[in-house]
Amino acid sequence: MPSAEPVDDAESEEPRKKKRKRKKRKAAPHERADYEYEALSHEDFESLAGGVRHRLSQGESEGSIRTSLLAQGYSPNVVNQAFALSGNPRKNSDVTIGIILLAIGLFLTVVTYTAASASGGVYIIATGPIAFGAVRLIRGLSR
Repeated sequence: MPSAEPVDDAESEEPRKKKRKRKKRKAAPHERADYEYEALSHEDFESLAGGVRHRLSQGESEGSIRTSLLAQGYSPNVVNQAFALSGNPRKNSDVTIGIILLAIGLFLTVVTYTAASASGGVYIIATGPIAFGAVRLIRGLSR
């Protein structure tokens, strides 16, 4: 016959798993930025990005623009998004100037070569504009 001794519940049951408290998931940087973006009206955010674009095109350094925007109370995420939306006007001007100089150099070379080959004479290989244009184009595309 089984003994009638009291059985300790803790010993008889399998060890209980501790319930883990769920930690709140931190929002990813892009999620925080979207939240902060929504805190600004669309017009305000577009205006901020336009101001960044204008200041960059005037030659102001990115660091000084960031410092002034942070001092005005904008969060780093909003400032980063404004810079991303504003684009890089320096990149666009390098690409444009590079293409123009490259085209001028190639045009001068082709025109003078065509004229020289038809009637004999001297032609120009415009290495300066071609090389400088290629450098500006590559520099603009790499930014």
